[in-house]
Amino acid sequence: MTDTSTRFPLTLEGIEKALKWNPTPGSNADYIASLRARLDEFERRHEMRTKTMLEELRSGRLKETLGVTKWALLAEHLAAIEQRSPDASS
Repeated sequence: MTDTSTRFPLTLEGIEKALKWNPTPGSNADYIASLRARLDEFERRHEMRTKTMLEELRSGRLKETLGVTKWALLAEHLAAIEQRSPDASS
C-alpha cells in the first residue's frame, strides 16, 4: 500500500518530500529564502554572523543555549538543502 497522506513531518526529509509531492515553480527557492530570513533574524538578535557563531560554538567559547542550538540546526538544515537544490543559487 502506498502512503498517500499529505501530512509530512517537520524534518528535512519531510519538507523535501512535501516539495517533491506538490512542487510549484520556485517553492524550493521560497523555502530557502524563508530559512535565510530566519538566519538573518538570529544574526541581528545576537549581533553575530552565523559562521562566527558556529566557530565559537565548536571551540567552546559560546555557551550552548536553546536559542543557539536552534540557530545552529537551522544553519545546518539550510546548508543541506542548498547542497541538494537547483533553486539554491538565488
